[in-house]
Amino acid sequence: MLVLAMMLDLAPLDRLVGHCWRGELKPGEFDTHCFDRNGTGVRDHHEVVVAGRTVYWGESDFSWDATAGRIAFAYRNAGGPVTSGLATVSPEGIDFGHVQWRWDGDTAYVMLREGARVRFVRTD
Repeated sequence: MLVLAMMLDLAPLDRLVGHCWRGELKPGEFDTHCFDRNGTGVRDHHEVVVAGRTVYWGESDFSWDATAGRIAFAYRNAGGPVTSGLATVSPEGIDFGHVQWRWDGDTAYVMLREGARVRFVRTD
């Protein structure tokens, strides 16, 4: 029963799970995020590809923090842990503090970070 409750609390991520999403960071530089269930949470594996070569990758794990009543996240890349914290969910999207995701229909979302705006489109 506890696992079901945690998965329901991660429901804002449901539209992403089981799909990959691709955005163009700069001309010829693409970032692809693939979301899957991971036990009682959700994992996002992403790769940045330039000229057909992966130049950067990372993973985010999302879980339910019952004490805070919010989605917790932890991001790491090849170098190790980078950031973690709690997300705020709204009908418009998810706010991670330093990065915001805004829903753009059922097959796209927009990532806002440090003044940059990247639209990610579902690839499947």
